[in-house]
Amino acid sequence: MIHDWQIRYGRLLGTLEVTLRAEAGDRFRLLHAPAVLSGFDGAGMRVTKALVEGETSYLIVAEAAGRLTGKAVFEMPLPDPGKGWTLPGGPAALRQVTLRWDQGGWEFFSPGAAKVTALEGLKTNESGAVMVLGPADPVSIQARPKQRDVGTEETRFFAEVSNLYLPGPGVVNGRHRVSIRPAQGRVSALVMTVPEGFTVSDAIDGPVGSWRFDPVKRELRVPVEPAQDQAFGFTIETQRGAGALPINLDLAPVRVTGSAGEVGFLALAFGEEAQPESVNVEGLSRVNPGDFNDKLLPRDKQGNPLALLQHAFRYGTGEVVARVNVAAVAPELRAESWQLVSLGEDRLVVSADLSVTITRSGVWLPAGPSKYTTLCPSIWRSKAGNCVIAWNRRSALIGPNRT
Repeated sequence: MIHDWQIRYGRLLGTLEVTLRAEAGDRFRLLHAPAVLSGFDGAGMRVTKALVEGETSYLIVAEAAGRLTGKAVFEMPLPDPGKGWTLPGGPAALRQVTLRWDQGGWEFFSPGAAKVTALEGLKTNESGAVMVLGPADPVSIQARPKQRDVGTEETRFFAEVSNLYLPGPGVVNGRHRVSIRPAQGRVSALVMTVPEGFTVSDAIDGPVGSWRFDPVKRELRVPVEPAQDQAFGFTIETQRGAGALPINLDLAPVRVTGSAGEVGFLALAFGEEAQPESVNVEGLSRVNPGDFNDKLLPRDKQGNPLALLQHAFRYGTGEVVARVNVAAVAPELRAESWQLVSLGEDRLVVSADLSVTITRSGVWLPAGPSKYTTLCPSIWRSKAGNCVIAWNRRSALIGPNRT
């Protein structure tokens, strides 16, 4: 049975070509309700109407033996193809249905279909399909909104990059989290521009293949394996050399080439050996450091961060740069002293209490040796054995190099 259907104005109008091999008197089920037969033409066959399994059916009766062919015309109500309907034709060794609907943006499917292909020659306001049905019976057919075929779509995606820089003496490390959100098609490869002076050490934590970095063009090519049509991300690790502190740095974000839109963060974190003296930005808007993805911070085995996130900025399109002056960490102390001077007939007695608070740690040595440094607790001493943190001593003599 070869069906050809037109769906319009809430009705299904169809033709049905049937080919059979029979002996005289054999009967075959041609159509059943709610289909209504409006015409039939076939040599050696006639159609009769009867109840089959409790529903009105049209039966072909063979009046001659051999291979017989005929054509039926029918129609049936179909107000909402999206809710589905049952194939009105009878069982057959081969059933093929070609259908066309005067509504665009739909496709047809059936659990009993062996094959479904798109109908060629459709207009923009039409939907259609060619379905080859299996031997199961009954067979249901349904229309649904047309699904995306990402394999045939032009690739289009949006990018967001979180850039974290960790300046230190001799080296500047960068960690960049690239988040890609495909809008159409599949993303199979990405090309990114790396800031000047930086090299790429690795690309990890995502569906990335064997990446390649061109230091002359500063281009990083990352194949996406497998190609993605849903949101995904990965991490890029970069590095550049730096001189002794203090140093001046011009830092820029990693840029994703070919994106339909790009936004991102640029953040600065510092360890125990470096600190920012000044930060001047162009094209960046300051945000709260808590808005930045702190998962990019390096951590120890216990999960504690090894650097402190101090500055975070947001950027969009256009050129952006952060000019940073990095200096070595210097100690900062705050001291409070209480002094009592006693005047006697033959001597001057001075009693002093000194309390020192460390507001910023660093590496330093005392200005000169003290006769009392050996009395300091061991946890307060430098490697040279001098007391460098805090002390509370009394002295009866005040003079040069005395504490």
